[in-house]
Amino acid sequence: DMIAGTNKRICTELIKAGESSGLIAKGGAEGFYAAAWLDPQTGEGRGLTVKIEDGAQRARDPLVVELLRRYGAIKTPLKSELVQFGASEIKNHAGLEVGKVEVLI
Repeated sequence: DMIAGTNKRICTELIKAGESSGLIAKGGAEGFYAAAWLDPQTGEGRGLTVKIEDGAQRARDPLVVELLRRYGAIKTPLKSELVQFGASEIKNHAGLEVGKVEVLI
């Protein structure tokens, strides 16, 4: 809670979800994100950094969640607190779907 607060921030929710792997994660300015954890199979330290060129959090958060899921730092299926940070629909002010954010790796 002291990393990013208690108001449903991705850093706080990722750290809670990755407790078993010792995950520590923190976002930065302009689309940066860094995370480190212990590999669940080998026990070795792992890490990643992400930079979204245009600085958009809308692209950054789903990418970070998907990478951490793929590398075993967080478990699948995602905890309900993390679903909001994953790939999602984009809706207009009328509530109609006008696009989506998805991770293609």
